[in-house]
Amino acid sequence: MKRKILKTELILQIIFIFACLIWFILIGMHENEFYIFFYIFPLLAATNFLGFFVRIFTVRSNWMAYYFLAVLIYLPTLFLLSLMVASSTSAFYKIYFYGGSLSISLFYTITGFFIIQDESAILK
Repeated sequence: MKRKILKTELILQIIFIFACLIWFILIGMHENEFYIFFYIFPLLAATNFLGFFVRIFTVRSNWMAYYFLAVLIYLPTLFLLSLMVASSTSAFYKIYFYGGSLSISLFYTITGFFIIQDESAILK
């Protein structure tokens, strides 16, 4: 049962990522560059957050501890960087913000495969 829950959560996460990507390609690229900031990233963060709770309550895994640690490191450094950089239009800030956010989201999705693999090894 745990494996089915994890697979369903991972499939929904992947579908949502592709939906956001298509949404950005069709609409967001023609809008303001902060479209991705105000619409797509909060939606991805919300789905990652909900999926994180599903994974925590379903199975205990070190991967979730690594993900939580990555988020705990990324958010304060993003905040400190925004304080140090006077303009949020700085290229370094944008690369760090967009690249870091997407990297954490991809890390979360990829760890889903490892959790399912670890869980199936335990069940055998």
